[in-house]
This record gives sequence, C-alpha cells and structure tokens, in this order.
Amino acid sequence: MVKHCSHGTCKSDSKYPEKLVGGIFIPFPKPKSDFDRCLCWISLCRRSHSQLNVDKITKHTYLCSKVSIILFHSTEEYPDPCDAQTGELQRARRNIRYMDQQSRSVETSIIQNRVRQLDEENTCLRQEIEKKNKLSDAACQTERNRLFNAGDVSKSKIKNLFKFYTELTYARFVMLLTFLFPNSENPIMYEDKRKEVHVNRFPLSQHVFMYLCKLRNGLNVKD
Repeated sequence: MVKHCSHGTCKSDSKYPEKLVGGIFIPFPKPKSDFDRCLCWISLCRRSHSQLNVDKITKHTYLCSKVSIILFHSTEEYPDPCDAQTGELQRARRNIRYMDQQSRSVETSIIQNRVRQLDEENTCLRQEIEKKNKLSDAACQTERNRLFNAGDVSKSKIKNLFKFYTELTYARFVMLLTFLFPNSENPIMYEDKRKEVHVNRFPLSQHVFMYLCKLRNGLNVKD
C-alpha cells in the first residue's frame, strides 16, 4: 500500500523514498481510539473537507517527517504537527482540574473529619493500652506482696506455681505433711550455734515447703 502525506500541500509518498531524505511516515490518530486528537490533526493539515475528514481516516493515512523541525516537531511539549497554513506549533494541552470554593470547602471538611476520627481512635487505643498495663502491674504487685509460704503460693494466680516449686500439688503436699507429722509437732531442732536457728520460728509446713523447693529447684541455704 502506497503511503501518502496528508499534511498541507505535501506530496511525499512511499513510491519515492529518496524524496523523504531519511524521513518516515507517521500514522494518523484513529477516530475510534483518539477522536479529539484526530480532529486536531485534520484541522492542522488545512486540507479541504472533501480531501480529508474523519470518514477518510484509515490505517493507511499518514503524515511524513521529511522536514520534522518544520512539519512535525513531535515532543511531549509539542505532540502535534505544525499548522500547514501558518507553520505554528501548538503546545500540549494539560488536563488541569479546577475546583471551586465550595468543592474545596467540602474536601477540606472531609479531610478534617477523617483526621479527627483517627485522633479519637488513637486516643482510645492509648487508653486501652494504659489500662491493660495498669492491670498487669497490679497483678505483678499482688504477686510480689505475697509471702513465700505454702499457703500463699498455693493461692497464686500463676497457674501450677506450687507444683513448679515442689513438684507436688497442694493437696498432695498436705497429705505428705499429715503422713510425716501426724501430731503436727515439729521434730526439727537446730543447734543454737547454727545460723539457721531463726528457722525455728517458721511453722512446720514452711519447713517442709522450703525443703521441697530446695530439692526441686536446687536452691541453697541463702535462698
């Protein structure tokens, strides 16, 4: 198919490539895909309606770039050919979105409401975290305030804490205590010269409890 240039009075065609001087043929914008640009190019070509119109634009309609600086200075700033009559180039049209005062106010209000909503959510989350931290600190303080004896350890909120220290449940510990000392008398006596003499002030159950802790966890006398 022979290619012809549709621009102005240009008579370039592909039959005589030597006349193009190394130029190329550029396809015309198609009405179906780029209708507005197609109309713009038709207008810039300055040909009569009978010679060039939307109905005559096909895949075989071209412009040549023989003198690209004058005829077709195609860049992002000047994407269209020059006017065939005046030789002037037109800058690319930019799609600028203009907002009236009311639209700006509405958009600003939406943004402010969203920011306010996020601030409220952030405040609620901070309060919830602080509340949980206080509960956790209170629970830890409760555990720290407990005495380290069989009765208090058995009542701890920490699961299986008594078994962790003694390897026995509290019920079995009571059974062992009853089996070893049915009369609830303390047969354990320390010499007066020994440093452990103050242990005599502990009840019998505490003696057994500390002994089991020592066996289970390898604690020493200082512990």
